[in-house]
Amino acid sequence: MTLQQLKYIVMVEKYGSITKAAQALYVSQPGISSLIHSLEDELGITIFLRSPMGVSITEEGRELIDMAKKLLSDAEHIDEYFSKHRQSEEPCRFMVSSQHYTFVATAFAEFINETGGANRLYSLGLNQTSTSNVIEDVCRQRSDLGILYIPGTERKYMERVLADRNLSFNSLVVTEPHIFISKNHPLAGRDSVSPEDLTAYPCIMYRQSDDSPSFYSEEILLPGVYPEKIIYISDLYLSLEFLESCNAYDVGTGIICERVAGSITSIPICVDASIDIGYIHRSNQRLEAAENHFIEILKRHIDEGLRRGRS
Repeated sequence: MTLQQLKYIVMVEKYGSITKAAQALYVSQPGISSLIHSLEDELGITIFLRSPMGVSITEEGRELIDMAKKLLSDAEHIDEYFSKHRQSEEPCRFMVSSQHYTFVATAFAEFINETGGANRLYSLGLNQTSTSNVIEDVCRQRSDLGILYIPGTERKYMERVLADRNLSFNSLVVTEPHIFISKNHPLAGRDSVSPEDLTAYPCIMYRQSDDSPSFYSEEILLPGVYPEKIIYISDLYLSLEFLESCNAYDVGTGIICERVAGSITSIPICVDASIDIGYIHRSNQRLEAAENHFIEILKRHIDEGLRRGRS
């Protein structure tokens, strides 16, 4: 069965005559008759009853034509869809996996708006997830880039993990550890805090998979500091809720995006440690235009967020 056969029987039904259908299609009447007979033999049904007055459709023929009209409509839609794509520029396809950072979400939103200008077609995605998933997404080519932090104290272990998966890490910024807290938090307004200052307050941590090593943690592991109160979460925006509602704190980069600057502040922690934020990609593949463009946007948001966090 072919779309051509289905088109022919629909036209015969429309005109009530094989001869008139052949004229409308600019084909020979014997050619249409042969294809219809072939289809009837293939399906084991009679589609049309022939008479000197023309043709009449059978009940089985009516069912077939109803289905044929739907198939022909779907085929026409497919042809129009891909014809439109052939005539337009290639859609932008770009996927990022990231640990939970507001500045990444803000930068990606700007990237979407710039990419979607002039009604350009695109398929874009941001997956904020656990450290192990960030690494696996890029390794398995589910994402083009991964955004994560490498702990200074465990750097050699993380670099070994990435090398084993043929991934390269490229630093975007190195900062000192900060706490993120609500501007209504009892510690707000200080120039710095010590690990001892934090013991009375709950620490927000992003849940990792059960078999993940400790250096996969998104929160920098402060030397000799073991929080007694922990709130485990998996969603970035739950963090903002608990910072404001529970006097909780989150250990991170000190980068504050404009959207949360009215309610959240950051304070340096007095420890000898650093946070190296960067992107990972497959070592054997060069960066494409979309990847380079997103990285430039991301760098700008990091710089702006650091200045905002220090003000």
